[in-house]
Amino acid sequence: MAAPFVGGAFPEATFGEVFKVLHDTVKNVGSKVLMFKSFFKNFEFNLYLLAPVVEEINEKLDCPEQETQSLIKKMKTAKQLIHICSETQESSKFYRIFATKLIELDEAIVRFCKVQMQAQNRGDILQILEQWKPTREEMKLPILMIDSLSCSVPRPLDFPVGLDIPLKELKTQLLKEKEQQILLTAPGGCGKTALVTMLGHDQEIKGKFEDYIFFVPVSKTLNLMVIVQRLFHNICYREPEFLSDEDAINQLQDLLTRIGSSPILLILDDVRPGSEFRLEMLMIHVPNLNILVTSRTSFPGFSFTYNLKPLNDEDATTLLRHTASLQAGSSHIPVVVIKK
Repeated sequence: MAAPFVGGAFPEATFGEVFKVLHDTVKNVGSKVLMFKSFFKNFEFNLYLLAPVVEEINEKLDCPEQETQSLIKKMKTAKQLIHICSETQESSKFYRIFATKLIELDEAIVRFCKVQMQAQNRGDILQILEQWKPTREEMKLPILMIDSLSCSVPRPLDFPVGLDIPLKELKTQLLKEKEQQILLTAPGGCGKTALVTMLGHDQEIKGKFEDYIFFVPVSKTLNLMVIVQRLFHNICYREPEFLSDEDAINQLQDLLTRIGSSPILLILDDVRPGSEFRLEMLMIHVPNLNILVTSRTSFPGFSFTYNLKPLNDEDATTLLRHTASLQAGSSHIPVVVIKK
C-alpha cells in the first residue's frame, strides 16, 4: 500500500501529479471499500474521463493559482480519507462523514475541469460528463439506497429445504467463463424464488459478479424498458426514458461498454408467457450479460434449462414440521399428525 500524503510530503507536486496519484488510489484502494464500492466506481469513471483534460490543463493552461492549490490540498486530503475508509468499519459513525467529503471533492474536481474544458472547447467530454454525472440529490449513499427501483437480491430463506443439489448444479453453470442464459422452470410453490435468492447471496457467485448482481421480480409479461431503466438506476444512478425496446437495448449496450468487461448477472423472477421476443433481445444483443430466468413456463433459446422438481416426501415433511413448529411454538410434532 502506498503511503498517503502527510504533512509537507510532495510540496511541489503539480495539479496533474496529485490528480494521477488520487486516480490510482481510487482504482487500487477505493475498489476494496465494499460499503461505497458503487460510489468509487462512479468516481473512478469521472477521473478516467478527466485524465486527458487534466494533462492539458497541467501542461498548457495558466490556471488561477489560489483555486488550483485549494483543489490540490483537497485531493491530498481525499487520498488520506480513502485509505482511512479502507480500514474503517462500516458501522463507524465517521463512515458517512468521509463519504460526504469524497462526494464534495468529486463535485469540486468536475466543476474545476469544466471551466477549463470550456476554455478549450472540449465539448466532447463535457457532454459525456453531463450524461454520467449524477446530481448531489441522486448520489445517495449506498446505505440509504433502498427504493422502488432497487435490484438488490432479497434475503434468502432462513430454513431452505431440498435445494442443496439444485443450488450446486445451477452454481456450476453460472461460474463457467462463457455467458450463461439459464431458465429455471417448475410449477408454483416449488422454491424457484428461494433458490435464485440463495444463488444471489452465494459467496462464489458474489466473487464472480461482485456488485453486478441484479434481481427484478416480473410476475407478468416482461417489460423490457422498465428492466433496463432499473439497471441504469442501480449501475449509474440515472433513469433514462426510452423510445422503444430497441432504444433501451442500444443504450444498455452503450452503458455496459462504458463500465468495461465486468460480468453481470440479471435474475428475472416469475416471467410469464408472451415474453419470448424480449428475452431473446436481451440474450442476443447485450454483451457480458448472464441471465437467470424463473418461470412456470418453458421458453426456447436458453443455453441451459433446469427443471426444479417438487420436494420429496421427506423434505416436504421437514418443511411442514418446521412451519408448524413456528406457529405452535414446538418442534415436537409427530409425523403421523403431519401426514394426516
